[in-house]
Amino acid sequence: MLWQRFYEAIKNKKSFLISAHLGLEGDAVGSSVALSAFLRSLGKQTILLNDDPIPDNLLFLTANDTVLQSTDSLVHDAIAAAEACFVVDVSNWNHMGKTGKLIESSGKPIYCIDHHQCSEPIGDIAHIDPSACSAGILIYDLIRSYDSASVSKEIAQAVYTAIITDTGNFRFSNTNAAAFTICADLMNQGINHSAICNEVYENNPVSRFRLMHETLGTLKLSDDGRIVWVIITQDMLAKTHSTIKEAEGFVDMLRTIKGVELSILFRQLSPDTTKATFRSKEYIDVQQLASHFNGGGHKRAAGATIHAPVDKAVEQVLSTAKTMAR
Repeated sequence: MLWQRFYEAIKNKKSFLISAHLGLEGDAVGSSVALSAFLRSLGKQTILLNDDPIPDNLLFLTANDTVLQSTDSLVHDAIAAAEACFVVDVSNWNHMGKTGKLIESSGKPIYCIDHHQCSEPIGDIAHIDPSACSAGILIYDLIRSYDSASVSKEIAQAVYTAIITDTGNFRFSNTNAAAFTICADLMNQGINHSAICNEVYENNPVSRFRLMHETLGTLKLSDDGRIVWVIITQDMLAKTHSTIKEAEGFVDMLRTIKGVELSILFRQLSPDTTKATFRSKEYIDVQQLASHFNGGGHKRAAGATIHAPVDKAVEQVLSTAKTMAR
């Protein structure tokens, strides 16, 4: 049985940490919340621990959860009290920041569930399935395989959020039949599709649009029109009184430009460090592009951190990307 090792591992443990990757989004949060709700239904205690805060548009999912950031004073006590740690929607310590270092060095059993391609899964027990459209689908299978009656409305809402956000509302190429089938099952659990979409997509602060205005002012196209890129600097964030989470979806929006195959968002992390986020439509494997810079992800969505100023990072990435776009 696929999940039997996980069931055996959690059976006699009472407290768990659940963590995901840097830059929390719908799948990371939805997967974590669904897993947390399942474990709590079994009488377990859970804490969600990450470097980043839960994004405002996803806070509605975490009403019943204890949430900590790696900078909180209670973190070391929480790690000491936990009997095991789950890592979801990520399988690389480097993509977890300080939280990853804390968990890796904790000496606790580690269980990993992810849908990103990786060469060496982390954890004592790992299930990695790159064919899954989201980590949320894997968590759903874990729960439903244990007991179909365990899929509460809270779990259904969290998994539904994970699926719609990671498939771009079923627009992205990772959308498969399982996504529709499972979402139909989740709708039958009584979730409110419109209410979830309102929370996720229609609660934007005005600062997001000010940041979008500044970002679009940096837009550039390659000579053949197949690559588009934009830049977000620290000064732009300060000017618009925004956070980088408010740029969620910008790179996907750029991909919709007619004739574009590859869209890239360059974000200045520091004077000498740049984060590049990649999206492609049909034939460029952005996971391969990201791997050139020690990053990762999926064929159509990936990212990498580049240890160079933003202008140099743009040069390096475009040099590689243009060879792939021929």
